[in-house]
Amino acid sequence: KARDTLSLQRNDAADATSANAIVQASMEIEELREELAACRGGGASSAMDDQQVDDDKNANASPSAVVGSAKSLSSSAWLTILIPSVSRGTTDYLSPTISAILSQIPDIPGNPIHESVRIIVVDNTPLEKGEHRAFGALRERHKDNPVISFHVQPKRGRSDEGADPDHANKPGARVRTQTKDLIYTIRRTPESSRHLFIMEDDFFMCAGTLDALLYMISKAYRMDPEWLAMKVSYGFNGIVLRSRDVRPFAAYLEKRYRDRPPDHIQTEWWQGEKPESRAYKENRSYFVFRYNLLEHIGVKSSLRSKEMVGFGVCGQEMNTELMFPVDAFDSGKCGNNDMSPCDRDAQPANRWVFMANPKRRPQYQPE
Repeated sequence: KARDTLSLQRNDAADATSANAIVQASMEIEELREELAACRGGGASSAMDDQQVDDDKNANASPSAVVGSAKSLSSSAWLTILIPSVSRGTTDYLSPTISAILSQIPDIPGNPIHESVRIIVVDNTPLEKGEHRAFGALRERHKDNPVISFHVQPKRGRSDEGADPDHANKPGARVRTQTKDLIYTIRRTPESSRHLFIMEDDFFMCAGTLDALLYMISKAYRMDPEWLAMKVSYGFNGIVLRSRDVRPFAAYLEKRYRDRPPDHIQTEWWQGEKPESRAYKENRSYFVFRYNLLEHIGVKSSLRSKEMVGFGVCGQEMNTELMFPVDAFDSGKCGNNDMSPCDRDAQPANRWVFMANPKRRPQYQPE
């Protein structure tokens, strides 16, 4: 007993010493920050430098550590919405994009979307483009919101892809740089997240999209428990992946980014068009939703210098006007369905169109 008491006393003393050391170290760090600010003259530049230090530290931390920092988040998310972003000068597309998403997350404790959906925004703006002001304003506005988190890719130390132009389907420097930013962004996905949803920073989330995603993911598991990927919009946008496939997808993008644009590589991966992607895919399904769920709101592209108009709208069918034929919704084979391919969809209950019951036939049949 005497030895046990002495051991407990030693442990208590060690804990107290450790706690005191942590407090003392925190005070010293804060004093150093104040002294550094005084040397710089304080002001906005000091705050920006401190923020960049924090951003660089976050970039080297694990994704889950970054997402959970200074916020009360659940340990895992059922769906993580990942948004790569870059500054477009005075044009702000990011704010309405975020606003549209948050409007679909009810602020009701216990609501399945509120409890299980999280948003991560990644600022990939290069050093020469300056500050991403819309990103910074949103980060400050939502600093206490546990639903949304922000991450900055370090501006220094990025490899230069040069200045060669694009040639048909061969990516030039700008496209390769964009793909590398996408790879960096995808790798910010917390390992604890069950599913990933990738969308661009200048797309409006159509009404009911999060409800539709819950439905689609559940239906995909019924049709193919091993499904690989889904699409609900066009381009490198509206991509749904399972957690186990996030890092292999990023690795494949990294291997192929010099050869093809990212929206071509994604199709190559989930359609198994190359021996490596075919071996990974095996017989796992790719699904596409019938209706486009993300509407383009931007006319200033992060990639192209000219303004863009006339892209797909909410509810437009995801046919070959928007998609490669192998990725598109097949209305010829699946005209009475809402997901394609539909060959595994033998149960009418899986189809929204059959949820209507105009003839009032009871589903329950006594044995």
